[in-house]
Amino acid sequence: MASISKNNVFQKWSSRDWTICALLVLVSGFLFYSGLSIRSLWGSEGRWAVIAREMLQSGNLFLPTINGQVYFDKPLLSYWAIIPFYLLFGITEAAARMPAAMAGIVSVVLVFVMGRDLFGEKAGALSATLFLTSAMFVLWSRTASAEILNLLAIWSMLWVFLRGARDGCLLHLLTFYCIGAIASFCKGPVALVVAFAVVIVYSTVRILFSFREQGFSWHFTREQIFHEYKWILSWQGLAGAFSGIILFVILLLLPVLFTGSWDSVSLMWKENVIRFVKPFDHVEPPYAYFIHSLVFSAPWTFIVLASLWGIVKSEKNWEKRWLIVVTGTIFLFFTVSGSRRSYYILPIVPAFMLIAGKALSDWLESEGDIDGFVMKLAAILTAIIPFLAGAAMICVFMGKGALYDSLKLGDFKHISEIILGPLVVVGAIISMWFIYKKRLKRGLAILVLLFIFLEFWGFTIFMAMAEQKRTLKPFCLKTNEILKNVDNDAIVLYNVTNSSFIYYLKRDKPIYNLRDLNKAGMFSGNQQEVFLITEAIFMPLIQSAYTQREVLSLLEQEPEGSRDRENSFILVKIGKEDDRYTDAEEDNETEEREDEFAN
Repeated sequence: MASISKNNVFQKWSSRDWTICALLVLVSGFLFYSGLSIRSLWGSEGRWAVIAREMLQSGNLFLPTINGQVYFDKPLLSYWAIIPFYLLFGITEAAARMPAAMAGIVSVVLVFVMGRDLFGEKAGALSATLFLTSAMFVLWSRTASAEILNLLAIWSMLWVFLRGARDGCLLHLLTFYCIGAIASFCKGPVALVVAFAVVIVYSTVRILFSFREQGFSWHFTREQIFHEYKWILSWQGLAGAFSGIILFVILLLLPVLFTGSWDSVSLMWKENVIRFVKPFDHVEPPYAYFIHSLVFSAPWTFIVLASLWGIVKSEKNWEKRWLIVVTGTIFLFFTVSGSRRSYYILPIVPAFMLIAGKALSDWLESEGDIDGFVMKLAAILTAIIPFLAGAAMICVFMGKGALYDSLKLGDFKHISEIILGPLVVVGAIISMWFIYKKRLKRGLAILVLLFIFLEFWGFTIFMAMAEQKRTLKPFCLKTNEILKNVDNDAIVLYNVTNSSFIYYLKRDKPIYNLRDLNKAGMFSGNQQEVFLITEAIFMPLIQSAYTQREVLSLLEQEPEGSRDRENSFILVKIGKEDDRYTDAEEDNETEEREDEFAN
């Protein structure tokens, strides 16, 4: 029976292969590392940044905390990955994002290797080039999170499977299962389960095709099942699985042994099993990933769609069937889960780009004859994207009028727009002309360069302009200046849950985070001034709780984006309490305060 071709898999790398790989690494590094600290922390980034910092501060690598509160929402390895960069480069946004950037570069190389192994050097190079210029992949490779580590783990397992685990090679099977065990402690067992789902479906599909080609007989069926499931139904497969289980159990129990708590285990169960079968958040409609897949394929969405159309029509071989199985299984796996979020589908992007890379390679080889109209139309539509982007840059720089002012586009005016904008517009027109005239290599090369320059500009210059609209970091820096000589004992938070805020506050020890204003007096003591930080929406409650003190607003965060002013942070100073309590009341409050800290 046909199998995945080994002609490319075992072919030694040429100097050309190494040159392509080096160029991919350089371009990836250029996109992923340039201006990595321009943007302040956003979304869930604060969790990774502050947990890694507090691990260093406490010296306890097995107890993730945010402002001293235990936070086992994700396993430990993605936090540990940040710590070496903190030690080397200091505790900065860039250092927190470096593990994701490095994983992104390795993922690009892996896509090249897989494309080369499956379809040849040209297809591999094209697949990796499309992948490294996929805007959402670039974004997440510049983000402090576990998403790119998870993607890398899934595709590393699939590559090891193709390279030898499928055929029962002991070394590859040990690697396959151990990668799965380790990956389970980056974002949870999702990488392990997705990779397993892919190889199970692929092995089953091969058995079903063998029935169609060879007919059904018990002897042949049993032999075929053991052959296709050699990665588990052999002593080598069992040895690999046993090694992976042992490693998984060790990593699972280490936090329990060092902390004496089962929180890490229960949280892994809740976040990765309960959430899948009975989602409690991030619930989106079943068709959500159809839309998210299109967005995450940008700017190559049209070419990906044309390539998917072409792979359905073309003659079947096991290399292409492998990609169909990978794409379909990943898509169905995340769709079946009711807990859906756009970036969960990120692991499907390499499959899309491998399919598109193979289709473009065939198109170039045939000089545009294969599915000529569909692919040409897709390439021209893709070239319209940089044309529109360049035109938008020119309009922003040159624009005037009421609409221009109402949208505040002047805030995003930069001299680079009048330089890059016309060049991009002209380049897009030239690219469309070359594609139309079937001078495909030139047209695609220009298109790739346009997207590289646009994404570099977007993640550096445009990001710097957008960062001026963000106010959390400036508020925290001003707050730090005001509180630089104030002890932690005189600072209290009220209902602050923003991990990025905790990161930028840069205190060497946790700050008491008050949840119940009835206990506010207990914390502060009768004669102590208190600096309190909360959101503006809580100010009426603060004032009513501290009726016996002067409440003075020292600093207020400017509204950010769509946030209302009431959701902005505010720093207030609460003066000393009036001498209205008896000594007995004061003693009673002191005892209650001590009980609060003990709890």
